[in-house]
Amino acid sequence: MTLRPARLLADKIQAELAPMCERIAIAGSIRRACPEINDIDLVILPLAGQLQAIKARCLRKCLPAIDGPQNFICRFPPTGPFRGLRLDIFFAHPEQRDLLSVIPSNWGSLLLCRTGSKEHNARLCSRALSMGLKWSPYRGLLGPATPGGEPDQVIASATEEDILAALGLEWIPPVVR
Repeated sequence: MTLRPARLLADKIQAELAPMCERIAIAGSIRRACPEINDIDLVILPLAGQLQAIKARCLRKCLPAIDGPQNFICRFPPTGPFRGLRLDIFFAHPEQRDLLSVIPSNWGSLLLCRTGSKEHNARLCSRALSMGLKWSPYRGLLGPATPGGEPDQVIASATEEDILAALGLEWIPPVVR
């Protein structure tokens, strides 16, 4: 599918799901403005209690492929205007606070990863490793274990800008990734 009809469909799906979301963004090849689109990628931070409603809404028009706690993938039917096109939804978690710590939302990390490209993501992983860090898309940019033994502290994950800055990089627009 070419970019324009894919973008129109993604915008329509985003509008349908938005009332059930705290945040929702189109990612992937559509966000990178690639001329050919193979799937629609969305990153979603569902409102509390809305995860199943989001999945149910997608299943009105799509067939399920993967139904997991971190992602939901379905396909449009093999007939019709969107023949077999995939809809890939990735679920972010909100910031989590307890008495002693804060785990930031992984929104930015998921958006960065799911926007890609694959080559861009590989460069970010290599950059992180060269700095003694690692990038886990579902958690964020992780630092080494602390002297007290606390493993993999999240250094940055809430925004793409936070992650890139922690890697010593400037903002990289999606269309050049």
